[in-house]
Amino acid sequence: MTDVEATTTELLAEKPDIADDLEELLDVDAAAETWTYEDVPFDSGTFGELVSRGIVEKREGEYTFADREGVRRALGVEQEADKGTARTSPGNRSGGIFEEVSLSDLRVERPVATLGLVGALTLVVLFRVLPWPAVFRGEDVVLSGNDPYYYRYLVHQLIEASGGPVDFSVFASLPEEVAHGEPLMIAMVSWASTLFGGTSAVGGVLAWFPVVSAVLTALLVYVLAVRLTEDRRVGIAAVALLAIMPGHAFRTGLGFADHHAFDYPWLALTALAVVSLVGRDRVDTRNWRTWAWGLALGIGVAGQTLAWDAGPLLVAPLGVFVALAVPSWVRAGRSPAREAAGFLSGLALAALVVLAAHTQWGWHTRVVALAPVLLVGGSVVLVGLGEAARRFEVSARSLLGGEVLIGGVGFAAVWTLFPDFVDELGRGVDFLVSTEGIAETTSIVSGELGSIVGPIFLFGFALFLALPYMGWALWRSSREFAPAWLLVGVYGWWFLLLSVIQIRFAGQLALFAAVFGGLGFVHVAAWVDLGAYPRPFSGSEESGSRGLASGEDVEETDDLEMPERRRALSLLGLGLGVGSLGILNTPIKHSQLLIDESMYEAAQFMREYSAEREWEYPENYVFSQWGRNRVYNWFVNGEARSYGYAQSNFGEFLASENGEEWYERLKDRAGFVVVQEGDMSNGGQAGTIYDQLWSDGFGIETSHYQAVWTDSEDSLQVFTLVPGARLTGPAPANSTVTIAVSAEIGGKSRSITMETDVDADGVYRETVPLPGTYEAEGTSVTVSEDDVQNGTRRSAFHDEGYTQ
Repeated sequence: MTDVEATTTELLAEKPDIADDLEELLDVDAAAETWTYEDVPFDSGTFGELVSRGIVEKREGEYTFADREGVRRALGVEQEADKGTARTSPGNRSGGIFEEVSLSDLRVERPVATLGLVGALTLVVLFRVLPWPAVFRGEDVVLSGNDPYYYRYLVHQLIEASGGPVDFSVFASLPEEVAHGEPLMIAMVSWASTLFGGTSAVGGVLAWFPVVSAVLTALLVYVLAVRLTEDRRVGIAAVALLAIMPGHAFRTGLGFADHHAFDYPWLALTALAVVSLVGRDRVDTRNWRTWAWGLALGIGVAGQTLAWDAGPLLVAPLGVFVALAVPSWVRAGRSPAREAAGFLSGLALAALVVLAAHTQWGWHTRVVALAPVLLVGGSVVLVGLGEAARRFEVSARSLLGGEVLIGGVGFAAVWTLFPDFVDELGRGVDFLVSTEGIAETTSIVSGELGSIVGPIFLFGFALFLALPYMGWALWRSSREFAPAWLLVGVYGWWFLLLSVIQIRFAGQLALFAAVFGGLGFVHVAAWVDLGAYPRPFSGSEESGSRGLASGEDVEETDDLEMPERRRALSLLGLGLGVGSLGILNTPIKHSQLLIDESMYEAAQFMREYSAEREWEYPENYVFSQWGRNRVYNWFVNGEARSYGYAQSNFGEFLASENGEEWYERLKDRAGFVVVQEGDMSNGGQAGTIYDQLWSDGFGIETSHYQAVWTDSEDSLQVFTLVPGARLTGPAPANSTVTIAVSAEIGGKSRSITMETDVDADGVYRETVPLPGTYEAEGTSVTVSEDDVQNGTRRSAFHDEGYTQ
C-alpha cells in the first residue's frame, strides 16, 4: 500500500461522505492532465485538506493527483482503460446527442430491444391512423374537427402569397391573429406544403403532420425514459403507453391538424436536452457535447414559445426546476455555474431566437416574446445566488429561503414598473382560468363523468399508475442529488395542475405520464416476478436508489431477452390490463372529432348546388352551429377564417320565433342554413325557428327557408333562403283553411299540411318556400322552383294557376 493510498483510506474513514465526490474527481483527473479548483466538487476546506495531506499536488499552476492509482484502490473502483478516458456510470453517459442513447439502442446487436421499440412505434402509428376512412374520401381530404380548417385556410393564403420555398418574406406579413397565435406552426406547414406541391398538398400535409409528430415525440420519449432509468424496458413501455393514451392519441390522430400536435416534439426535446445536461456525474464545459445539448435546448424552448401564444406555460417548469436545482447543487457541493452552463446557454439562445422573430416578423406579443428573456434572466440570478452561497458556505435551506424572497421582490418590481406588461399577462391568465363554452377549456376532472372517470377516459389507467412515481421523483430529488428526476417530476406535476384547469394540456401531461407509467409498469412486473427490477429500484450502489417497497438488493439488467412463453403471456396480460381502457377509448375519442358521413354529404351537396348556380362568397356562406361552421364553409366556398358570426348568432336564430326578421338579416349574408338534430339542447320550444325547421313540414311554416337536402336518417337538413312564392286562394271568410302539398326533398317525398287564416273577404294568403301543387278547399295551384326563387304570386282563384 502506497503512502497516498494509506492517507486516502485514513481520510475516507474520517469523512466517508466525500467518497462520491472523490470518485468524481477521479473522472476530472482522467479527462485532463491537470485541472483547477473550479473543476472540483469539494468546498475549499476539504480541497485544502486533500492538498495538505499530499493526495492532490500542484503542477504548473494547476492540480493533479499525486498517485491516482492509489486513490483508486482506496476507493475500490475498477481500473480505467487509460488516462484519457473518464469512467462514467451507465445513467450519466457523456456521449453525443445521437451517440449516447438513440443509435446504440437501435443497433442490431440488441435485436429484442430493437423489435420492442419498433413494435411500440407501430402501435403509435396504428392508433393514430384509425380515422383513415373518414379522412381520405375520394379526392377530398376531410380533416377532423373544426379548427384545422382555419389552419388550412391560412396555409392556402400564405402559399398563394409566397414566391416559393425560399421566400420567407411572407412570414412577416401574417395576419395578426396568426402572428400572435401559432406563427411557427403555420410557417412550417406552409413551407412543407410548398415543397410537396403547393396548395394541392396542403390537405395531405395537415392530415399527416400530427402522425409524424406522434412518432417523433414517441422516439424522444423513449430516449428520455432510457436516459432517466438506464433501462430500455422502461423506454419501450413508455412508448407503448403513449401509443394507447387517448388524451395524446386523438390530438395526434390522422387528420386532426390542431396546434397541440405541433407542440409535443418541442416539449419532449426540451425535457431530453435538460436531462442530458444536468443528469450526469459531472458537467464538462470543455466537451462539445455539452454545448450540443445546449443548442438542442435552445431549439426546443424557442420552438415551444414560437409555436403557440401559450408557449410560456410550456417552458415555465424550467423556471421551477432551476429554482429547486440550485439549492440541490449547493447541497451536493457542486458549482451551480458549472452545472448550469449548458442549460443557461440554451435558454439564452432561445431568448435571442424568439426576440429576433418578434422584432423582424412581428411574431407574438411582448409578453410571449419576453418570456424566454425573463426565464434566462431569472435563471442567471438564481445560479449567481447559488454560486455565492457555495463560496460563503450558506446552507441549501437558507438559499431556498433567499430565492423565495428575491422572487417576491422581483415580482413586485415587475408589477410596479411595467403595468402594461402586467395587464397583458393578466389577460392571458384570465383566459386560462375563466374561459367557458369551449370543450378544451374544461377540466379533466369536471363534467358528468366525475373526477376519477374523466381522467380514465383521457389516460386509461396509465395516469394512475404514473402518479406514485411522479411523487417518488420529487421525494428522491429532495433526499439525494437527482436533478434529472427533479426535472421530469416538476414537468409531470405542472402539467397535471394545468390539466385540472384546462383539458387542453392533457396531451402534454401524457408525455410524462408515459415515462412514469412505463417505469411503474416495469416495476410492477418485477413485483409479481415477471422480470428484473428497473435500475432506479434495483437497490444497487450503482443506481444509488432502493425500491419503493422491497428495499432489498435484487437483480438488475439492461439487456432485453425474449421471455419464455409463460412469462411472455403473463406480461401481455399485465399490459392489456393496464392499457385496456386506453385501447377501448382511443377509437371513441377519434370518432368524436370526425366529420361524419352526413356532414360530408351535406357539404358536397352545397358545393355542387352553389357551383350550379355560380354563387360567389358570401352568396354561398353556410350558417350553422359554430362547432362545424368552418368545415361546411371550407368545402362550399373556401372561406374558413372565422366562425365568429355563427357563434354569435346561430343560437339566437334557432331560439327566435320571428323567421321573417331573420330572413331579412340573413338574405344578403348567407346562402345556406344547416340544422342538425340536437342543435338546441332543450329540443327547441314550440314556435321557434328550430321547431319550425325541424318539424315534419320541411320548414314550410317559415315561409323563406327552403329545404333542399336531408340525410338518410333525417338528422341533418340543409335550407336555402328564398323570397318564397305568394300563394292566394278562396275560402270561407273568417275561417281557417288547411293547405296540403306533396314535397320532395333530397329524393324523399312527404305529404305536408299547414293551416292558415282566411280574411273577411274570403281570401287566404300564404308565402311558401317549397315548390309543388298546393290544394285547399277543392282548388289547386302549382308553384314552380322559379316561383319560389323569385317571390312570384300564384293564385287559386282561376282554374289554372298563373302569375298576376
